[in-house]
Amino acid sequence: MELKVTPIGNTYRREGQESDIVEVFHTFSGLRVTVSTWIDSIVEAYLHIYWRRVDGYFFLDEFDLVAYWKADKFRSGHHVYEIAGGGWLRGEPVLPDMLNSARNNEHMREWFICTTNGSMSVLAVSPPELTDLKKWPQHEH
Repeated sequence: MELKVTPIGNTYRREGQESDIVEVFHTFSGLRVTVSTWIDSIVEAYLHIYWRRVDGYFFLDEFDLVAYWKADKFRSGHHVYEIAGGGWLRGEPVLPDMLNSARNNEHMREWFICTTNGSMSVLAVSPPELTDLKKWPQHEH
């Protein structure tokens, strides 16, 4: 099945700059994912991605997602995408009966966090809340 994706949130500098998932916290209050990224060639930022409730997620290195990169759908400069076709939720399961409860929930949606290193897929009914926090350069005193 072909991947169908929609970019979510702001765009970031992709050329010549590395991005990565630097923190993942899953607690009673929700799932928080932090991406270290670049707004431009000078200003680095943290993108905080938060879901109040998730039904599942997985984290993989970029090399384990070759099929995603071959689909050429994740070059817009965004870090968050909604996957409406293909993907983990609508693709082939690794094990029989895997994701049965998620697939039987007609409101379940899939979100993909894309970086130049690690990436995550998240299953949730509601979209994430996105917040940018700029990392200003520290100056020597």
